[in-house]
Amino acid sequence: MNQKNNNIEILLLCRVMLGLTALNFLVACAEKLETPRVISQQSAIDAELVTFGVNLKFHVKEGKAFANDEINFRRYIKEYLQRGRSKLNFATSASAKNETEHVVLSRLISGGIPPDSIIIKRGQAQATDAQGVEFSFQGYVISVPKCGNWFGETGHNPSNSSHVNFGCSYYRNLGLMLSDPGDLRSPQGIIASDARRMDNVIRVYRDGSAAGADRPKSEAANFAGPSSN
Repeated sequence: MNQKNNNIEILLLCRVMLGLTALNFLVACAEKLETPRVISQQSAIDAELVTFGVNLKFHVKEGKAFANDEINFRRYIKEYLQRGRSKLNFATSASAKNETEHVVLSRLISGGIPPDSIIIKRGQAQATDAQGVEFSFQGYVISVPKCGNWFGETGHNPSNSSHVNFGCSYYRNLGLMLSDPGDLRSPQGIIASDARRMDNVIRVYRDGSAAGADRPKSEAANFAGPSSN
């Protein structure tokens, strides 16, 4: 008799446990569905237009200009070519010599900056010595989301809802990989390919000759020429 009672109690206990499990399942399924989150808005990336400026001193040796901080000067030129969205302002001091202006301008052009993208501002630099030069241009910097919130529940998730950080790292990495954040605001146009030039390069390549070609005028910059204020 005792054995039979024990079996009945075990059976009842199993039924209760099954009932509770089914009840939890039904409650989880009946939970109100959350409004889908727009990840691109929650983890938004944005670009802000700022001014990039640097003050340097140059000395002239054998007709060439050398900056007191060559690494910073070359990095600045690279930044302008990569993200510059305005003309490059080139300001000299009031006591600057014409030779200094000429050789520094040559350095900018040899670094890849088109001459018609440079604005020369004679005597407008705040530097008082003849070697002082100021550069400035406008470009965009990126603003990316911070993915530091790890307090969401991941082990028990009956509603299968997304983690609070879901998608954040994707948009953060995408923003950090942008060469020019300004493309988020106003992407630069793409120049149409020159079919005649492509055909000529392929032909001379097949002939075993050098496949060089003159740069077409359509690829020239659209900025105005150098000016002085």
